[in-house]
Amino acid sequence: MLAVLEHLANPQPLLADVYRMLTPGGSLIMTWPQAVIDPALDLLHAIGLISKEMESDEHQSRIPIPRLLSMLADIGFIDLQHRKFEFGLNNLLICHKPRR
Repeated sequence: MLAVLEHLANPQPLLADVYRMLTPGGSLIMTWPQAVIDPALDLLHAIGLISKEMESDEHQSRIPIPRLLSMLADIGFIDLQHRKFEFGLNNLLICHKPRR
């Protein structure tokens, strides 16, 4: 899920469906931008320096990382790994469905 999470007002149902569809041992990989980048994206969009398809004006409030990790663990995901990249402006999260 690349740049999807920030568009979801309530991601838990979708994340639960992803868990359900993953094969045992499968992985969920997500990226999403930090909220701090939204004003810059809005400006770049307004002056035409980024694609008209950019939907930064539709970004939802970001879920705090501890809450997202808890949500994923409650769904059943394990081995949750979060880190930031691109100068800390983006998030990467990898988690797995148990092999059972």
